[in-house]
Amino acid sequence: MNPEPLPVAIVEALRHPNVAKTKFIKEMFDLFQIRENVVVGAYGNKDTDTVAYTDAGISSEKIYITNEEGELRNVHDGTV
Repeated sequence: MNPEPLPVAIVEALRHPNVAKTKFIKEMFDLFQIRENVVVGAYGNKDTDTVAYTDAGISSEKIYITNEEGELRNVHDGTV
């Protein structure tokens, strides 16, 4: 979902995958005039997803990451 040309997107994804994701999320937020409660939950499976969501301003209480066992855990408090 990176709007950059394919070669640029590939290099970004390999070097800093969270940077492109953060940029995309912020651009999505710019579509809304209401900034609060736009995101109900943000889900991912990598630490870079957590970094991207946090850098985009999403509260850790709304971020969930799937671990290797397939459990969806809240980043803020670790609850399943």
